[in-house]
Amino acid sequence: MDEKIRVLICTEVPRIDDNIDMRSIWMELNTYVKTLESNINLQDLGEWRILINVLAQRTDAIGVAKRVARFPSDKEYVIYISTPIPDNEQVSYGISNVKEAFFKENNEKYSYIL
Repeated sequence: MDEKIRVLICTEVPRIDDNIDMRSIWMELNTYVKTLESNINLQDLGEWRILINVLAQRTDAIGVAKRVARFPSDKEYVIYISTPIPDNEQVSYGISNVKEAFFKENNEKYSYIL
């Protein structure tokens, strides 16, 4: 694994893969992140890497964690982003399975709310 920046997608929505191809979204995000590498001084990272962890969940807004997690054993910095997945009552393209997930309200103390 020689990528300096990569994306990981996790989900808290049961059976989301029945409706959404999460793998293709993961591939698109990783492709997009590669286009940003020329704007980032990757040499300053040394042996370290950046992981952008996108969490698809039942929440009220997009949130980016105010603190970056640091994992010295893996030489990795992790940026956490929570992404709301709408249910079928919120929007016509929503997913009914979202209602089965636990609701997590974003907290401005810990996240930048977008």
